Amino acid sequence: MQWDGKSLGGWASELEGSISLFNLAGRSVDCRYTPENKALIL
Repeated sequence: MQWDGKSLGGWASELEGSISLFNLAGRSVDCRYTPENKALIL
């Protein structure tokens, strides 16, 4: 699923019936959980 951030697109229909959505954009969770990295993840 992709989104350009400018238009709604077809991604909204992909989520129909879903309970949750995990956004994995940003800091990778594959790192040491230092206070700095935790802040970047959240």
